[in-house]
Amino acid sequence: MTGEGKVGAVRPVHEPKAWRRRLAAGAILAGLAVLLAQRVGEADVCTGIEAVEGLVVQRMSSHAEWLFPRQNSGQPTFKPPLFHWSAVALQHALGLAETTSRSLRLTSGAFALATACATMLLARALLGGDGALLAGLALAASAQFVGEGRFGRVDMALTFFETVALAAFVGWLGVRARSAPVALPGAPGGARRGVAWLYLLALAMGAAVLTKGPVGALVPGAAIVAFLLFERRPAELLAMLRPGPLLSGALVASAFYAACWWSGRFEFLQRQVEWENLRRFSGGLGRMKSWYYAVPILLNSAPISLLVPWTVLLALLGRIPARGDEPGGPERRRAGLRFLAVFWVVTVVFFSMAAYKRRAYLLPLWPPAAVLLAGWVDSLAVRWRGLAARRAFAALCAVLALVNLFLLPWKERRECRDLSLRPVAADLRATLAPDESLTLLGLDEEAYAPLLFYLGREAPLHEGGTLDEAPPGAILLTADAWRAARPATPGFVEVLSSHHGAQHMVLLRRAP
Repeated sequence: MTGEGKVGAVRPVHEPKAWRRRLAAGAILAGLAVLLAQRVGEADVCTGIEAVEGLVVQRMSSHAEWLFPRQNSGQPTFKPPLFHWSAVALQHALGLAETTSRSLRLTSGAFALATACATMLLARALLGGDGALLAGLALAASAQFVGEGRFGRVDMALTFFETVALAAFVGWLGVRARSAPVALPGAPGGARRGVAWLYLLALAMGAAVLTKGPVGALVPGAAIVAFLLFERRPAELLAMLRPGPLLSGALVASAFYAACWWSGRFEFLQRQVEWENLRRFSGGLGRMKSWYYAVPILLNSAPISLLVPWTVLLALLGRIPARGDEPGGPERRRAGLRFLAVFWVVTVVFFSMAAYKRRAYLLPLWPPAAVLLAGWVDSLAVRWRGLAARRAFAALCAVLALVNLFLLPWKERRECRDLSLRPVAADLRATLAPDESLTLLGLDEEAYAPLLFYLGREAPLHEGGTLDEAPPGAILLTADAWRAARPATPGFVEVLSSHHGAQHMVLLRRAP
């Protein structure tokens, strides 16, 4: 008897009732919500890449600059505004008058929880109820997934929309396998569902672009093309080119960029398209080695991350069994798993080719990886004629989730302990008059974005000139820079020396 035959034989005995599965799924999502929310605001915002997002949210919330908010010194924003809109909406839903580290990070947490729901639904479609539970546990066990869900950055929002796009394409594949897609009035229900999946796919890819730029649609789109070519189904590409979904996705994806062009905000286009995409990919903003991602792929959520490349290979080879009693069901589900593996490979290759790299760029790999891990573990349970593999994997994930519960908040506070600029901001607020201008001298805009986040006021940068050439008003610089400049600039007096951890800042005013 084959493995699939055994599945059919043992299913009535071992599978829990539907209400038990729903209860278990709810418990997993509730546990993940605790992992994402508990003590999430205790660590200060102390990195520039998180603070710049907070500054945009502050600007939207306090100045109602919904489309074209500018950062300190009038600089255009780095990313399209969908994540920031979501953060403002959550801030108002929580009844907060101002942006806090907690409200900023809970926005990522909300997208992480939504991503987990989408992942479990995708796993259920491909693997059944047990697979959905195992996939949810895998996400809770992933230190990278939970850690990025506690970080106020656009990456988790991008991950959610890409996961929805993957699920929509898998759903469309399922409909295509069952019936011919004739999208005409009065067409069969299956055909209408196929068009609905295409609309969802297009809108999700458009929202991904509205979250982080063209890469949000480029990578899933490349994976779809690669998969259909890998499967020798190029005709399916033509079947996807329907005017309605294509137009809907294009409108969502281009809305912000069209608004920039129409209103003459070309500096936004230059920063977000040229600097944030083209120059990052080509090396204009830095260059890392091509094998940079080898260690993050294997160790970002060890030990389960060590298994992910193996499950990707098995899925590409069609070696992960997929359940289904209807004709063609198992093969259709194997194709869905194979597509997730192709997306994983395409993402790794694409970002390995890019000159500039960040570990967070791999975050969208975790939802498909969780489904593939769940499928592999489920296949082991079939071969071993029992639930030992499932229980062992569930127990391992539970232990890792418990580690994440305590380790991640501790790590966040520890890494920020000597880097926080919040005490410096408090000293400045106590010293400066409400209407007194403040200039930052020789300070990097992104590195000192946390100071501006907690300061709650603009402080233009004076980068190119000397202290004598600084504009009127108070001037903030590092203590080292002040010691170097003091002998040659007697016309300034020190009014504040703020020393907290590794941060030693000096506030100057011109001498009377």
